[in-house]
Amino acid sequence: MKARDVRELVIVGGGPAGIAAALEARRVGVETLLVDERPGSGGQLGEPIHAWRSERIGGDDAAPGRLSAALGKRGAEVRTDTVAWGIWDREVVLWHPEGGIGVVEARQIILATGAHDRPVIFPGWTLDGVVGANDALSRFRSDGRRPERRTLVAGSGSHVFKVAANLVAAGASVAMVLQTLPSRNTANLLGRPEAATDDVDRLPGCATALAYLHRERIPVRWGYLIVGATGSERVEHAVIAPVDSAWHPLPDAEEAIDVDAVCLAYGEVPASALSRLAGCAHVWDPELGGEVPRRDEWLRTTVPGVLVAGGAGGATGAVAAFAEGRLAGIAAALAGGQLGRAEAERRAAPIRRRLRAFRQLQSADAAAFPVGPGIDELATPDTIICRCEKVTAAAIQAAVDESDDPNTVKALTRAGMGRCQGRNCARPIAAIVARRTGRSIDALPTFTPRPPVRPIPLGALARYARPS
Repeated sequence: MKARDVRELVIVGGGPAGIAAALEARRVGVETLLVDERPGSGGQLGEPIHAWRSERIGGDDAAPGRLSAALGKRGAEVRTDTVAWGIWDREVVLWHPEGGIGVVEARQIILATGAHDRPVIFPGWTLDGVVGANDALSRFRSDGRRPERRTLVAGSGSHVFKVAANLVAAGASVAMVLQTLPSRNTANLLGRPEAATDDVDRLPGCATALAYLHRERIPVRWGYLIVGATGSERVEHAVIAPVDSAWHPLPDAEEAIDVDAVCLAYGEVPASALSRLAGCAHVWDPELGGEVPRRDEWLRTTVPGVLVAGGAGGATGAVAAFAEGRLAGIAAALAGGQLGRAEAERRAAPIRRRLRAFRQLQSADAAAFPVGPGIDELATPDTIICRCEKVTAAAIQAAVDESDDPNTVKALTRAGMGRCQGRNCARPIAAIVARRTGRSIDALPTFTPRPPVRPIPLGALARYARPS
């Protein structure tokens, strides 16, 4: 990797939003570099199309391969296995295992870093075999392993059924699906416009996924939450319980089931580390349970030249992410002079209409099926909150008694300073601060982002000297 490169447009993230942005920008000749830390681009679009989807969409689908191939055909430069771990002004700092650290100076930057699984902390969540939905599906896609273990899939809304159906179709032995919504919400859940239709991204609606699970005789428990996991080193039992409307477990109603793996599907939180490091203003989104960058109608942030598209901006689902990527690519071409204002507006108009529909549906879904506060209250005093630094809830609570600032709590306990940089523990820590101080979680400051926001070898960082 060269010490410093200069590009007209740098896109971070090779998922649906990143690919769409690159295709749209290259369509009108914008010099484009796309970087992704995975071995291959595609993100959710790269997942295989399983039999349960083919029943409704008419067979296999080659769109992911065509999209990835189109990037090269349109002249976009793609660097995979490349981690974007820092950003200053218009400089994006990258690391590649063979090329080391390098800096790319960009006239414009599109951050399409996606979203990560919403963290759910309960006794035993750190046991081997307890994973988030994205991590579980990504592992199966990346190395082709057949997930043969006896798996519990726990989550809420339509998301949990789609995840469970994917796992079953991939070969997983799913023992049970826990749906935290009560069964009386079934009619609302399945009666929404998208429930019985297939999205353009080949992710069918809830009704299709649930029907597939029923045909496969996968039991579904409504109104249940996972409250614990036990085992010597790997998870051996999952502790589940029925919950009230606020997701608080009902007393004396817990039961244990034998499992080898637990997959948590409680939604996603925007991956905002790079956009926050870049200095973009963010706002708390109660529907997503995290911060999203403030953006205008072109997906431009408050930092000139920095745009955010897809899951990192709060979009849910690959279709919405792809649409946002297209809009960001058009915005980059407009700013670079490859498109005039009138033509850019003409191309953007149908995308914006579609995005408005997506956002209305997303807001309606979140309003109809909100996440209950009980999900943030499952930890006991000796439950590890920060897996990387092995910091318990009791230690966090003691630190909160000294300061109600999550950043000070971080400094006192080292929670959030590990490999994941707070991705798993930032929200649980904020929830503890909020409960212990009586403040609203959205009123609390978030962790201040520090580079490297993604793990890189210490030796590479030691050898790095930022070019002047």
